[in-house]
Amino acid sequence: MSEIIASAKKITKIYKNHKVLDNVDIVIKSKQIHGLIGRNGAGKTTIMKILSGLVFPTQGELELFSKQEKDLNAVLKQVEILIEHPGLFLEMSAYENLKAKCLSVGCFSKQYVYDLLKLVGIKLSDSKKTIKNFSLGMKQRLGIAIALVGKPKLLILDEPMNGLDPQGFREISDTLVKLNKEKNITILISSHILEKLADIATYFTIIDDGKVIASFSKKELNEKLGETLELTVNDSQKASEVLEKNYKNIQIEIISNNILHVKLENINKEDVLMKLSEMQIKVQHYYQKDISLEEYFLKLTSVEAKNA
Repeated sequence: MSEIIASAKKITKIYKNHKVLDNVDIVIKSKQIHGLIGRNGAGKTTIMKILSGLVFPTQGELELFSKQEKDLNAVLKQVEILIEHPGLFLEMSAYENLKAKCLSVGCFSKQYVYDLLKLVGIKLSDSKKTIKNFSLGMKQRLGIAIALVGKPKLLILDEPMNGLDPQGFREISDTLVKLNKEKNITILISSHILEKLADIATYFTIIDDGKVIASFSKKELNEKLGETLELTVNDSQKASEVLEKNYKNIQIEIISNNILHVKLENINKEDVLMKLSEMQIKVQHYYQKDISLEEYFLKLTSVEAKNA
């Protein structure tokens, strides 16, 4: 069983009569890459700041490494947070920036600095260059290296992919997966680029209007999404009734009078098409697609879902 790295129970945070977090529960286990998903203003950054000790909750209980809130000072050194873009000395080199952080926490050696640079994919030849000449992706990797000083067990990254081009995004993604698998570092990460987040995260929490509305593993996500058959028919209500009568526990969503979605779980496309044909329901068009994490998120946070 995985160790619980961080646990927030019934966390509420109020700023000037505005409830930013409302009774939030979140559990982060060791070796996860835990994706935190939500719109701007949903409360993601506040959760991250509370978990890193930068902000105190108005109500609720917080535990880090089995230590409760009153004992957190002893364990906060094992947590590092990077919010969007790292604070760097632009006129200094990558090596000098990293050296400064190491000296501040008392763990400097040339080899230690070089090992960290290598770990995040910064070449020795680049480590002497002035930071102002670095690409955004290179700066982000250096920021992660700085966050790794002192060997934290939990790395919290708030929108580290913002502004990156595809190459930079891939470099950061590969770095995070490497840290997670090779160094057993648990990562809590938020990102609006859900397609890419779905590739690297092993667990997900969705927050909306300050409340956690869903939590699930990568395996559970794949089961929730799966493949969907979109059908354009002459009567979607009748088609739905036929399929529900013939296939137990089939999942159907009527989109309009002529369009419906059928989740292909324990049932194949050919069987669905044949059954509709047998019942004289004309299929005008169909195609098979994978529902994305983004589509699932939008579905959960839609006005219809909130009013359900």
